Amino acid sequence: GDSFAVILPRFEPHKAVAMLRLVLRKIWLLESKETEQGMQRPLTASAGIATLTAGDHCDSADLIGAAIDALLQAQNEGGNRVITSTQRPGQRELALVSANADVI
Repeated sequence: GDSFAVILPRFEPHKAVAMLRLVLRKIWLLESKETEQGMQRPLTASAGIATLTAGDHCDSADLIGAAIDALLQAQNEGGNRVITSTQRPGQRELALVSANADVI
């Protein structure tokens, strides 16, 4: 599927989660996609969130990498969910927290 990034400066993480849950819900409510067998399948999306706070020292690659890792985790857990990375930019290890995983 397609991927894109959204940068939300001075946006509180819990508000980003709420906004992305709403976006995923709106996507779910769009018309279903027809499969090759003629069956209807709902459209879904997954989201990965990474945050940067004052005092964090990192480059854009660290922040984007954390968001991508969270996105892949959301997809691997079945999709249609939001996952927030708890990794501080610049850290090697990634800990993920499911943000009320299922949207629907």
